[in-house]
Amino acid sequence: MKRIIMLVLGLILSMIGVLLTISPFPMGFVLVFFGFGILIMHSPRFAAWVRLNRTNNDVIDRQASVAAKACPPTIAEALEKTSPHRNYEDEPEV
Repeated sequence: MKRIIMLVLGLILSMIGVLLTISPFPMGFVLVFFGFGILIMHSPRFAAWVRLNRTNNDVIDRQASVAAKACPPTIAEALEKTSPHRNYEDEPEV
């Protein structure tokens, strides 16, 4: 139940962020990255999709790296999990 609530929250934040990107305040991008961070933490499929897009698009990869430095630690960690430059050898096996 918690996972469903978090997925809905992440989706709502992302959609509100997309709508606010056309406003005069730059708050939309912040909400999109918070929403994406929540979705990445709770949806392996969404995390794989973001990783694929970061691999294929350098602009998205750079922006996600900049956003990871400005976000709270839990969301920054989620964004780092999607980094195409991540070293997988240092991680424990699941």
